[in-house]
Amino acid sequence: MAQDVPARKVVLGVPFYGYGWKDVPPHGHGPPRPAGAALEGRPYRFVAGQPGRVFRDRAAGAVWKYDASSRTFWTFDDASTVRAKAAFVREQGLGGVMVWSLDGDDARGTLLSALDAGLREGS
Repeated sequence: MAQDVPARKVVLGVPFYGYGWKDVPPHGHGPPRPAGAALEGRPYRFVAGQPGRVFRDRAAGAVWKYDASSRTFWTFDDASTVRAKAAFVREQGLGGVMVWSLDGDDARGTLLSALDAGLREGS
């Protein structure tokens, strides 16, 4: 938009997947930290079901999960971050939201419901 692209032509991408890393040290595991090998990207429904504690950086709008027993770190969007991104789209008058990929959501449609709620708030 700073380059004169009309807001209505800007679409925000929202991932329904996460990325993981293994062999992440247990102390100070928030981003950025050293890690071993990257894990294959996995759908939200998989990441949400993994063991570990969820952490948030509210200023950055970031969520990650860390499991000390397996030393595994996942970064992903959850219902809270998806809803906030949708609200941003609505507040800024952007053209919409693009999701990759709908089949990554869980059986309850957690992320899609959060997306819908964020787009509808105040309307």
